[in-house]
Amino acid sequence: MPESYTLMDHTADIGIVVRGRDLAELFNNAALALFDLMIDPATVESRTTSRHELEASMLDELLNAWLARLLEDFTVEKSVYGSFAIEEIGPIGAGMGVASGFRLRASASGERFDPARHGVRREIKAVTFHELCVSESRGGWEAQVIFDT
Repeated sequence: MPESYTLMDHTADIGIVVRGRDLAELFNNAALALFDLMIDPATVESRTTSRHELEASMLDELLNAWLARLLEDFTVEKSVYGSFAIEEIGPIGAGMGVASGFRLRASASGERFDPARHGVRREIKAVTFHELCVSESRGGWEAQVIFDT
């Protein structure tokens, strides 16, 4: 298991605490954790790249939207990803020092899911809002996410 996240005890589902030195690394590590829970990302080759642009009113909502979009790519498009590039993340519309929300522009590199090569570690059905939080911590950022399994 990568050191960028740890599992947390949760009764029915599975939760993670993920860390990053900045928001870009936090969102990157959260995406890696999602795929690490489902498959072995080391088996994924970078054959295609998908681009994602998301906006949300709060950082925790943005993280949920990011992970939910990647999970949707896996579920609907049968895409698996092994690497991510966070191109832009931060407040939008910060007039008078007040942000009207947050934006994420990112890309995910991977390929079509092949059960023979990628295997399945765990089925994740959804990214929940239950106990979801993103906070600045000493030395960077930290998030808690619970997945419905």
